Amino acid sequence: GKRRLVKVHVCILGTLRNMTPRLFGKSTSREQILDDLEAIMEKVRMKYDLSKGDMPRTNEFKRCLEHFLDFSVFPPINNELIQCLDRLIQ
Repeated sequence: GKRRLVKVHVCILGTLRNMTPRLFGKSTSREQILDDLEAIMEKVRMKYDLSKGDMPRTNEFKRCLEHFLDFSVFPPINNELIQCLDRLIQ
C-alpha cells in the first residue's frame, strides 16, 4: 500500500520537475502544468505502469501543488529508487 503510493508520488513529482525550465519561464510552465495536470498524471501512470487506484485525486493533488511556486524544487526521478520500490512492492 504505502510503498506503491511512495512510488506514485516519486514518479509524479519527478516528472513535474523535469517539465519545469531551469532558468526562465518557470511561472508560465507552472500554470501550464497545473492546467494539464490530469493528462500529465495519466501519462505518468502509463509510463511507470502505476495502478489507477493508487493515483491521487487530481483536484486534491493540484491544491497541494499550488503551494509550490517552483516545481524544480521537487526531487529528480531516481531510477534506482524506483527499482528498489518495485522490489519491495513485489
